[in-house]
Amino acid sequence: LGDLKRILEDFQQKHGLNAYDILDLVLKKAPEKKEDSVPVEIFAFPPLSALEAIVKYLKEQKWLFSKISSVLNRSKTTLTTSFYHAQKKHPAQFTISSSQFVIPLSLFSDRSISVLEHIVWHLSTFYKLSNSEIASLLKKHPSTIWTVYHRAKKKHDLKT
Repeated sequence: LGDLKRILEDFQQKHGLNAYDILDLVLKKAPEKKEDSVPVEIFAFPPLSALEAIVKYLKEQKWLFSKISSVLNRSKTTLTTSFYHAQKKHPAQFTISSSQFVIPLSLFSDRSISVLEHIVWHLSTFYKLSNSEIASLLKKHPSTIWTVYHRAKKKHDLKT
């Protein structure tokens, strides 16, 4: 039991997951806590960077910058700047009714991998989506997704 606990703790650290995320992976289901994840549809607004989309979405959900800062492991200054730019690029609120695919916020606290790399890696490994399916969801070119995935894979391999 002790060995299993150490393996799970190592897995958590290497992949930036919490205990609930690991249970979800084991049970092959999406995270149930909506407040602990973001819908993938927010990343399909081309003028916004992935971080801008996350911050804008969370602010629209009435999150405080201090909470977002804590969850994403980023400074409040970075987040307020991202929100300001997001509001300029896309002033309308996100209108997302329900999402088939969600991204756990806990992933983004690992700063060794970019926000977009986390998203692509999660959609590929957790949901088993192809590069073209991910490209369609994120409104990006498939070759961009291929590049991002391989960068993330290389970084994950270096961590192990």
